Amino acid sequence: MQSYRPLEAIRVYLLAANVAVSRTTPAFARDLNAIVGGPELFAAHNNYLVDVTRELLDVAVEQGEIAAVDTSVVARALAGLGRQFSEPEVVASLTVSPKDAADEVLDIILNGLPRGSATGRDASGAETRQENHAHL
Repeated sequence: MQSYRPLEAIRVYLLAANVAVSRTTPAFARDLNAIVGGPELFAAHNNYLVDVTRELLDVAVEQGEIAAVDTSVVARALAGLGRQFSEPEVVASLTVSPKDAADEVLDIILNGLPRGSATGRDASGAETRQENHAHL
């Protein structure tokens, strides 16, 4: 089994999750929003993505891979990309697939996160000192 640094794990996880929106068309997106339970299913899936992404971001902060950020906010932004780009009005305006759009923005955000400083946090929230100059 391959082991990933937290940010790379987020990238791999969300690239795979974005496959779910790879063939979304405006008609499919409208139909999904119109059927009973469709929006709720989509929301539940997105909430799961947010939770997993937030946990991985927490580990990245704890290990000093990235500087301290509000991991809940960043997780919601990252995990919601596929959903955002598969909205009916958005799909119709894209020049690439919803997956490709989400993947591109995912890389921009992950590459733009502030890199770890010498100060991190352990699982209990206590401050730790460490050096990590890892880049994706």
